[in-house]
Parts: sequence; C-alpha cells; structure tokens
Amino acid sequence: MWAFWRWFKPQQARPPIAPAPARTIGDSERRSAPTVRPESLGLERIESRSHPGRYYYRNAIPAPLPGYPCIHGDAFFTYEVAGASYYQETLEKIVGGRRSESVYFRVMAVLSSEPENPYDAHAIVVRINGEPVAHIKKDDNVSLRQQLNALGISGDVQCRAEVEGGWDHGGSDIGRYGVKLDITFPLDVRPAPKPPAPRKKR
Repeated sequence: MWAFWRWFKPQQARPPIAPAPARTIGDSERRSAPTVRPESLGLERIESRSHPGRYYYRNAIPAPLPGYPCIHGDAFFTYEVAGASYYQETLEKIVGGRRSESVYFRVMAVLSSEPENPYDAHAIVVRINGEPVAHIKKDDNVSLRQQLNALGISGDVQCRAEVEGGWDHGGSDIGRYGVKLDITFPLDVRPAPKPPAPRKKR
C-alpha cells in the first residue's frame, strides 16, 4: 500500500540546483599583466631572417637618462644578470604583458648598491622604471664597484638593458622574460647627460 501511495502521490518539483561559484584567482596565484598593443610601446614587428615566417618585436635603443653616468658596451646585450625569474610580474608590465612572439624590449636600467641586502652586502640591484628586476652576478658586483670607484663614481650608474623572452599560450602556458645588460669589461663610463633646458615661454 505504501508503495502504491508513493507512486500515486504527485511528484513535487525539485528545487533548482544552485550554480557552482565562479572560480576566483587567489592571492597565491600569479596574475599576468594585461597585454597592450606593441605599437603603443614603440615595439616594431620584424620578420626573422633565420626563421622565415616568424616574427619578433623590438624597439629602438633609448636615449640615456639625465643625471646618471652611463656605462657603454658593445650594443650586443650579452651580460646576463641574476634573479630575473623572481621579478616576472614586473617584467611583464614593462613589456606590456605576455606575448607569443619573441620580444626584445630595450630600456635604460639604473644600477644601485644595495648594502641592506640580507644575502650579499655588496649586492648591486638592477632597476627599470624605478622597480627592481634583477641583480648583478655575485661574482662581478665587487669588481664592478671597484672599477666605478677607480673612475671616481660612488653612486648610481645607468646602462642600456634588454628585456627579452616570450610566452607559449598552449596548454602548459610556459614562458619567461629575462634581462641582459649592455656591459663589457673593462668598463667604459661616460658622464651623465645634462637634462634638457626648459623651454622659454613666448
């Protein structure tokens, strides 16, 4: 009888199933910088000579910053820095986000002594746009500072830098940006350029 009553009783409508909450990015997950148009950053799309059909982005070498002595290299950007992997978010912002094509973004970097560094009292930090992005290799920081001191330079200096790399937007989404400096030894340091004279009001 009970089974017959369960069959005969009108079936009540089931309550709607609440949708699963949208997945949000936690603080522990790294957020990439939004990609901006390369033209707005002065990047030019160039076809690769070694790999026809492939392209990369590169901008012109910028002018030195006023106020800092400038280290001049051979313009090949062969000096590799240390620790750039710890500053990927900052580097992504500098180049305008993640890009599938290779990027060679040239900027001016400022080298500053970092005596408060807990790992190396002789550390020299590399800054771009005022943000730390890497360090001079530990084997070179003392020698570099000694050469600068011999030239009468005890403060910050600048040099040309190149943020290079790219991103694979496939399933693994692997990629990274590195930093190379236009530095050769022995150092060739030139005086700080003078700031542009203010325009006279007419």
